[in-house]
Amino acid sequence: MKRLFVFLLLVASVVTANAQEVTTCKVTGPKDGYFWVEIDGKKYPAMSLHNFNALKARSEQDADTIDKLKALLEKYRRKAGDYQELSDKYEKLRQDHVALTENYSHSLSDAVALNEKYKESSEKLLELTGGYEKLAEDFDKLAGKYRDVAVDKTSFITIDLGAGVTDKSGKAEGAALLGVGISKLKVWGFFQDNNSGILAGASFRF
Repeated sequence: MKRLFVFLLLVASVVTANAQEVTTCKVTGPKDGYFWVEIDGKKYPAMSLHNFNALKARSEQDADTIDKLKALLEKYRRKAGDYQELSDKYEKLRQDHVALTENYSHSLSDAVALNEKYKESSEKLLELTGGYEKLAEDFDKLAGKYRDVAVDKTSFITIDLGAGVTDKSGKAEGAALLGVGISKLKVWGFFQDNNSGILAGASFRF
């Protein structure tokens, strides 16, 4: 009964809106929640108040759902922005890591090369040190030979002088020694009162 009353109100509103005399009025339905009102050959859709309220409530619910979806979408957009920012930071860190790894590799290669050069220089230094020691030994030998040659190259004539005292029967008598050397050969003369003599010998280097 309530639905019919609402339906009649709708029909009356339609007729009033047209402000014309209605000659024919035909109602069909309901179908899919709608009525069809045919007035003077023109069809108008109509619905019950219950369906109208249900449609309104569903529309409001859909609007609320849409608002929630919009808020959720905005949240996801913000999260997507945060994710992009984190992704950019990660990419920068990755690039920094790659650059650091390359620098480390270059530094390691430089260190290995420097170590090889140091090792090579150390070996050369040892060789030079050994050569220097051998050179020093050879120099000492040459110096010794030079000293010998220098001594040999000095004057080969020497004169030896000496003075002393002899004891004869408790009586001290002075004595003198005179010698002449030619190279390694030596000749000495011994002179004393009432006593003289001659000695011959040689000088050797050890």
